[in-house]
Formats: sequence, C-alpha cells, structure tokens
Amino acid sequence: MDLENNQDIDLKNLDNLTKNSFNKFEETCRALQTAKLITEKKNLLSEITEFLNDSKIVRILDCITNGKETIPYDKENVPQYSQYSNSQRSMKSFSLNWTTLFNLIQNFVINELNLLKDKNPSMTQSQRSGSTPNVDNKVYQLRACLNLLLNQINSRGCNNLQLDNFLNLFDSVLQLSEDYSSFQIKILNDLSNFMSNYILNNSKYCSEIKKQNWIDLINFYMSNYLNYLSSSLSVDPVYSLKCLRRILSNVIENIGCINSTKIFSFLSTGIMCIKKDTNPELIENMIGCAYELCYNFQFDCLFEVLKFGEENGMKIIEIFDSKNTTPVIKDLILKFFMLQIDLHKHVEHTDLELNPFWTELIRSIYQTMIEELKNNCLLKLSSIK
Repeated sequence: MDLENNQDIDLKNLDNLTKNSFNKFEETCRALQTAKLITEKKNLLSEITEFLNDSKIVRILDCITNGKETIPYDKENVPQYSQYSNSQRSMKSFSLNWTTLFNLIQNFVINELNLLKDKNPSMTQSQRSGSTPNVDNKVYQLRACLNLLLNQINSRGCNNLQLDNFLNLFDSVLQLSEDYSSFQIKILNDLSNFMSNYILNNSKYCSEIKKQNWIDLINFYMSNYLNYLSSSLSVDPVYSLKCLRRILSNVIENIGCINSTKIFSFLSTGIMCIKKDTNPELIENMIGCAYELCYNFQFDCLFEVLKFGEENGMKIIEIFDSKNTTPVIKDLILKFFMLQIDLHKHVEHTDLELNPFWTELIRSIYQTMIEELKNNCLLKLSSIK
C-alpha cells in the first residue's frame, strides 16, 4: 500500500486528542493576531513554533491544504487578518492551511517590525544598526518561527507556498524604511537564503515571477552588494550574489526588459573588487554571475558580452592564478573563456570591431589553463599510485 493511502487511513483514524490539538493550534494563531502584550506575543509565538514541530499537526495542514481533510468550523472564532493583509477577505468558513498560516505569520512579522521602527522614528542609520537585548530576542524569535514555517512548507514538496505571498513579505520588510536596520537585515538574510535555495531553484515559481519582479530583484541585489563594498549595512553579500546568479540563469525570457548595460557595469566593478577578497563563495558566485550573464545575453547583446570579456579578461586571469581560487572557480573561469572564444569565432564574419590581439590572447591563455589543470590531475593521480 502506498504512502498516500496510508496517510488517508491515518487521517480517518485521527483521535479526538489530535483534532483538539489542531483546534488549539488554530486558537493560538487567532490569538496572535490580536495580542497586545509583549509577554503574550512571545508565549503565543513559542506555542506556534511547538505546534509546527508536531508531525501530526503538519500532516493535518498538508491534508487540509490538499482538500483531503476538514476540521469543524468554529463560527465564533473566524480568523481575522490585520491591516497589512494582501487583500480584503470575506468572513467565510475555512480551516487553517499552509497559505493562511503563512499569511498570518507574514502579517505578524510585518506588524512587529513596524512597531520596532515606529518606536524610534528619528533614529539615525548608525543607531538603527545597533541592537539591544530586547530587540535581539524579539527578532530572534520572529526569525525562528518564520524560518521553521518556510522550511516545513518547503519540505512538504507540494508547492504549498504562494509566490505572491512570499514576495509580498520580502517587499514589505524591504520598504519599512529607506535605510536598512539590523533587524530588517537579519530577516532579509533569511528570506534571501530561502529564495536562493528554493524559490529560484523551482521552475514553477520562476515561471510565475513577473517581469517587474525580476527587474526589482536584480536592482536590489546589485545595490545591496555595492552597499557591502562601501561598508554600508547590507544583506550577506554571498546571499546577494547567489540570488543574482540564479536570477541571471533564469531571466532569459525577459532579457528585453533588463538593463544589460547596468548589469555589465556592476559586474565589472564586482570583478575588480573580488580580486582582493579571500572568500571563495563570493569569488565563485561573482564569476558565476559573469558567466550566466554572458551565456544568456550572447544573442541579444553580443557586442556587450565580447567587450565585457576584453575589459575584464585580464582581471579574471589574475583570479585564476590566485591562491584563493578553488577548482570549482577555475572550472567556471574556463567555461567563461571557452564561451568568449566561441563567440569570437562567430564575430569574425561580422562587422563588429574587436581587438584581434585579445582574440589570440584568450586562446593562448585558455590553452595554458587547460595544461595547468591537466598537470595538476596527473600529479594527483601519481600520488594515488
């Protein structure tokens, strides 16, 4: 008997204690939307986190979301949504599912971040960059609950997360103030990590992302990385480059609406600065961004792709020779130069004016790199013997 049939049998035989636990879970969620006292919010959030770690509660949420189970509707306790909800919802019968639960937690997180900001509206950026034990504890609990919810939804493998809801949360956190604060940054880090590992790795979600969303995400992560370079408060630069790299690998269908010149300029700046960096993840994802951009834009922006190679090739060669360069990075650099060589072959029969010296140089460099990798492989093989 398959897993799905087993699940159905289990659900039919759920004991009253389990159903009562789920009703208690719903009541706790409803109470969270109207709680005013800090201690009450903290306790309710802690209870919700405990419920989300209960496999039976999670399974019921799965089945309600997929229409396989219903819990009796309590007319006196219809869930109410805060002013930050995506849309006006009518007062009608429904049970808590993954979508309504995410909306609830999303609204609570936004409300709490607004309260933190509104308590000190005149704070400078440097003051907002600091932290206090109370703020740290609150943000830690918000992040713990939100991350658990996202990971539980992700682990269900049923695309239970509504993309618009996730992007709404991301935008809402981003727009709380013009300057980032430390608590916003921590949550944006978590959301960016989730976006890189799950949203931008999922073809269904990528197909649902609108053109303007692609543009906004590109601009945000480029701007954020430049903030990092200028030592301003920013999202983790590794997350920024990971997200940007995945975006550039997925945005091929919307190339016409992307400002390619701006991205090429950003990557030229990034490659210049990355030479001095010692973090292999940053180097790998910056080179990965350069390769994805050139590969996906080669047909629409051929001249820009080739000029980018000419202007940045020597810097990339320096990265190849650096002691911080891992085999993965070297492989990416080889792919970048292989692409440049192939594109130069096509250009020989066009009117594009490129530096012929550079064409011969990258061929020579590519061969040298191949020989180096070959010798390294032979050296390792000999050591095994």
